[in-house]
Amino acid sequence: REEVEDEARPGRPVTETTTENIEQIRRLIDDDPFSTIEELQEQTGLSLDQGSKKHSICCLFQRIVFSIIHFLVPSFGWYLQWDGSVQSLNAKPRIGRPRTLTSEEVERYVLDFVKTMNDQYKPVDYKMVQTHVEVSLNRKVPLATIKRYGKMECGINIKDRKTHEITCRDVDEDHWNEVGKFRKFLQRISNDRLIFLDEIAVYGTMPPLRTLVAPEHQSFIIVDKPAAYADRFDFIGAINGSKPIACMTLTPADRKAKNIQGVRKEVINEWIVKSLAPVINRLNIHDMHLVCDKSRSHNKADMMQAFMMGKCKSVIDVHHMPTASAKYISPLDNPIWHSFRETVRKQHPLTTSNTSIHQYFHGLFFHCQKIKSVVPINPRDEVRKAKGERKVWRLCGLSIYEILSIITSAGVSIALGVYTFVSSAEDQKTSEKNRQADLDTARLLRQQQLYDGFITEMYRLHRHGELSTEAIPWVFANARYRAAHSQFDAERQELCLIFLKERRLIGINEKVIDPTASLSLRQTFILSSKYPSHLIRLDGLNFDNLQLKSYTPNIFKLDMQGVKFDKVRLLNTSFDHVDLTNATFEGSGIEQTNFVQSSLVETEFNGTNLTQTSFAGCDLHRVEFNDAILHHINFRKSDLSGAQFVRSNVTTVDFSEVQLQDVLFSDTKLTNSNFGTAVFVNVTFKNVVFENTPLTQEQMNSAVILGSTTPVPTTG
Repeated sequence: REEVEDEARPGRPVTETTTENIEQIRRLIDDDPFSTIEELQEQTGLSLDQGSKKHSICCLFQRIVFSIIHFLVPSFGWYLQWDGSVQSLNAKPRIGRPRTLTSEEVERYVLDFVKTMNDQYKPVDYKMVQTHVEVSLNRKVPLATIKRYGKMECGINIKDRKTHEITCRDVDEDHWNEVGKFRKFLQRISNDRLIFLDEIAVYGTMPPLRTLVAPEHQSFIIVDKPAAYADRFDFIGAINGSKPIACMTLTPADRKAKNIQGVRKEVINEWIVKSLAPVINRLNIHDMHLVCDKSRSHNKADMMQAFMMGKCKSVIDVHHMPTASAKYISPLDNPIWHSFRETVRKQHPLTTSNTSIHQYFHGLFFHCQKIKSVVPINPRDEVRKAKGERKVWRLCGLSIYEILSIITSAGVSIALGVYTFVSSAEDQKTSEKNRQADLDTARLLRQQQLYDGFITEMYRLHRHGELSTEAIPWVFANARYRAAHSQFDAERQELCLIFLKERRLIGINEKVIDPTASLSLRQTFILSSKYPSHLIRLDGLNFDNLQLKSYTPNIFKLDMQGVKFDKVRLLNTSFDHVDLTNATFEGSGIEQTNFVQSSLVETEFNGTNLTQTSFAGCDLHRVEFNDAILHHINFRKSDLSGAQFVRSNVTTVDFSEVQLQDVLFSDTKLTNSNFGTAVFVNVTFKNVVFENTPLTQEQMNSAVILGSTTPVPTTG
């Protein structure tokens, strides 16, 4: 067939279930959903005399009704469940077995047990978990149930993960401190003066570790002997910094001739005398150090005796690396020997006939060149071979060839000396730079550890009630903060002050409480007179190089309201967009400090010594400078409305472009100060001494001068 449609078939055409009849009956049902089949027959004129016609009308009626129900009710299941009552639509209780272990028991006896074993670096399987659960709960629990809970609720894999072996030394902090100490010792020595010596065993059967495998095949490789029974070639190598010096191969035949099982100290000492010592002498480098592991063949006294027998005085000491630390210190142990093995694997199988291990070793260092001894050429004998040959020109008894040889030898020596000096200086500079970077990293890590420990300790004191209002006088909290402050750097001091302020351990002043706060909150802070504004006292501390700043200056200022910086030292300090409302600096020493766009409303500087300090652009409403010493102070473009200068010594202070409204200068000495274009509104000078501090005529007219010396008027 070429078409999928039904072909025409003989018979009577459909007359009852036509599209027109279906639409007619649908409209009648929409008008009266309770119509019967007989009423529909009377209204539509469809005959019911024959059983076939009645059946066709019934089928048509059912099709229309169910289509309407499915259109109005998308989910028809609830209708089948509904018996006319609301209770019939509620969920029926399901039948199933109860849980063997509750969620709390699974977490406590399964997950926590596995975590404990992992933290102790001990192996664990589901049999051990089952035993632990049954002993703890005193009842039998199937193993399959524990596996199901472990996978579905605890996230523990059914298949055991591959273990990674570590020793107790790997988790011993003293071991790693010893390794780090030895590494720092080596960093203080230039690379040219370090010699690393190590041994390695290479087996004749060392097939490649990976191979391509086609589908339906396996990765098998035919070898003459298994790796455990293959011939072993022992190899000894020594490198100087980053270049090879000497090497030696000990074949199975050599071991048999020497009647030894492997590399012994006799072999090492003989190799030092015959090979290593002469090569080190040709390097012409003094004060060299030999670094090796703690093998029994590396006896320090015997090795130093071997160097003496080889007439090598350049090696001054032999150092043994800490146990199991060669791969973290020696460049031979981990990267070079690994590359060496991979190079040997490419020559599989390895035999005595095709062994070229020395070439492999030297080929790993493409910067290396063989050391050749330069022998000066003296052609004197060849010049005088024939009798009667012309006389060679000489100078002081030396021919031209001899002179050139001497100059060349001296030039090479000088060039090598200069190169060695420059290389040593560069290596020393690099080592110092790396050492400084390590020190900086260690210092930052130490500071972070101190800060984390301080936060943890304050939380512990909070839990034990040491920071509550009844814990007067908060001795432990103050002692802990002062001990930490003495070790913090400027950055951690800033973070610590922000933490103390947010925790309301400093700056608890009833004058800075939000007036819209609830009555209970206000009563909490407005306590008896014994409750101070600071649980943590800052007096007597050193805040040099402190940089307090707001990280969102365009949105809000850093909150330091009510903080008492009394009797502290502030040198080279900065307050950038900080809210210091109602703060106090009484009796403090402030030098080279900048207050940038900060709010110092009602701040007190009574008895304070201020030197080279800037308040430019700050809000200084009602600030007090009583009994203070101001020297080289900048108030430019600030607002000093309501400020007081009582019994103060003001020297070299810039009041240019300052708003001075309701300001009082009483019993104060003004020396070399500049009021410039300051705006005077109700400014009072009472018993003030003016020394080289002029005022404009307009300023004098706006000021009230009582019992003071007359300032020199200016025309500006």
